[in-house]
Formats: sequence, structure tokens, C-alpha cells
Amino acid sequence: MADVGAVPPEVYRLSMEKLPFTVARARRRAVLETLVAGTALTALCRAITRTAASANDAALAVGLVTAVALPYFAWRAGRRVRRHWNAFELAIGFNSVRVAAKGAGRVIIQRAQISEIVEGMEGLVVRSSEPGVSVQVPRAVEGFADARRRLDAWRTIVPRTDVWPWCAAGLAVSLAVAAAVSWWGTEPGLVTYLLVTDAVASSFVVLELRRHPHLSPSAQLRATLVIALAALLPVASLIRFTIAG
Repeated sequence: MADVGAVPPEVYRLSMEKLPFTVARARRRAVLETLVAGTALTALCRAITRTAASANDAALAVGLVTAVALPYFAWRAGRRVRRHWNAFELAIGFNSVRVAAKGAGRVIIQRAQISEIVEGMEGLVVRSSEPGVSVQVPRAVEGFADARRRLDAWRTIVPRTDVWPWCAAGLAVSLAVAAAVSWWGTEPGLVTYLLVTDAVASSFVVLELRRHPHLSPSAQLRATLVIALAALLPVASLIRFTIAG
């Protein structure tokens, strides 16, 4: 229901200046997802093949397909971001906040229905008292500081430093890769996939942490060191396997 007699809502759109950064981030994610899929497929091929030679041939074939597919998936990820960019609209009225996005429809939350507003790495999440209803206000919105100020006047924004879950995820991936390397150390194709995937995943996490709005330089340095040390675990596992063999 429109706010009768109220001033028109303030409308915000995604900033064109921030589009290249978002496209680059989407492409990095697409590269990581493609490498993970290639690693899983290579592991599956190793599980169903009888000999190491057949497994290496399968790993080479998957590697060639992945090398060809990576540019396409990266391009498609950037194209998807550009298609959704102009379709996004945020409107903050006198008593409501409305977000319209391609593929997500239009969601309206009345001011009295807001249960909490949380600020994380991606931006703001406005949650309604109605279960399952929320809207996201990306940090890429043009005039994000103004939109944040308006919403903060409605309900105090709660900053959320979600850096350690990222570190825990990065550490878990590196530990899993290290265990896989120690198990499949004689399979050069699969080991190469595992090491490259872990390196790309670690780099992705570090770049994400650098964008965190509430992370102090010292905390950022500690988190980066955790990820860097975790990324060395698979290499140490491979060296240990080679020496033991």
C-alpha cells in the first residue's frame, strides 16, 4: 500500500562504477566452481578406472575440457551480472523498503515489520518479522551510505564480522585437499587438479576478506596468514608423500 501524502520514495540503483569489480568477482567465482567440478570429475574417473595410466589419461582429457570451458564460464558469469545489474532497484519510502531484482521479483517490507538489519561483507540484509521474508541491499548500490543512514534511523544496524567462518572454510578445504593428496599422491593429474583448486580457493577467500567493511588491518592480516598457512598444507602433504615414497 502506498504511503498516502508522504514524500516519494528515494530510489537507488546499482552503481555503474562498481560494475567492473562485481563482474571480476563473479568471474573468479565461476573459475573456482569450474575447477571444483573438474577436480570432482577427475576423482570420479580415478575411482572407476582400473589402472593409473587410464586415470592419468582421463585427468588429461578433463584438463583439456576445463581449459577450454574456463573462458566461456567466466564470460557467462560476467554477462549474467550485467543482465541483472540494470534490473535492480531499491526504494526506501516513508514507511517501507522495496527491492526489485531480476529473478527474485519484488519484495516490500513495512517499517513496522522490520525485525533486524544486519550488515555483512555483501551489504545489508533487512529481515522481516514474517518468516522467510528479507531483502538485500548490496554494497554496490549507488548512494549506499545514504541508504544505510536511512535504514539505520529505522532500526540500529548490527555489524556482523563473518571473517572466521571464511577462515574455517578455507582451512577445511585445505585439510581435505591435503588428505586427498596423501591418498592419491601417485596420480599426477589428480594431484595437480587438487593443488590448483586449493590455490585458487585460497586466493578467492583472501580477496573476499580484503573487501570486508568491518575488518581491521590487524584482523585482516591474521586471517590472511591463516589462509596462507592452510594453503601450504597440501604442498607439505605432497612433499611428505614424495619423501616417504
